[in-house]
Formats: sequence, C-alpha cells, structure tokens
Amino acid sequence: MEKRFSFNKNEHIRKTEDIKNVYNYGKSSANQYAVMYILDRKDGKQTRMGWVLSKKVGKAHHRLRVKRLIREVFRLNKAVLKKGFDIILLPRRKISELRNYSAVEKMLLEFWGKRKITR
Repeated sequence: MEKRFSFNKNEHIRKTEDIKNVYNYGKSSANQYAVMYILDRKDGKQTRMGWVLSKKVGKAHHRLRVKRLIREVFRLNKAVLKKGFDIILLPRRKISELRNYSAVEKMLLEFWGKRKITR
C-alpha cells in the first residue's frame, strides 16, 4: 500500500534525458519567482517533479532550503495534481524572498492552477 504523503524515488525526475524531454516538448509558465515546464505524458501514471537550481539562487544553504521547501510542497499537495505529468521547476534568484512554506505553497498552487493540472 502506498503512503499518501511519501515522496518516492519514482516521483522525482532525476535523469538528464527526462529533464531535456520536458524542456523540449513541455509548455512553460513563468512568474517573478520561477519558471515551470510541464509535459503531459498521457500515460496516466504518477506525476513526477524535478527542480534545477543554479548558483544564481544563492549559496548552497539557500539552494538547499529552496529545494526542501519545493519538495515538501509537492509531497503534501500531490493528491491535488492530475496524474501523468512531468514538472520541472527552475527557481529564480527572487525565490529567496519567499521565506516560509506557505509562501512557496501559494506560488506553486497558483502555477499548477494556471496550467490546469489540479483536480
């Protein structure tokens, strides 16, 4: 039985090939905090998420904090996402202004709602 709030390895996009596939064939959206690429795989399997942070975002401890917040938002809200999507998030430098979980959650839920991938 799958745990609802877990974050399994198969939900994380790690392979360079998969990331490039989303870049090349996915649709993008952007706001002041991040750019998001979304690819509809049309297979109905689990939605997967990945993130790419450059050194422009900040020092290592800032980048790690951003990654942890993004992972936590996805982990707790993946039940509201439709199945069969690959999502890549490229945070911009300004994302460090989002200091807490609720601000990052609001930003991601707005992104997902705008792209109509929520249930």
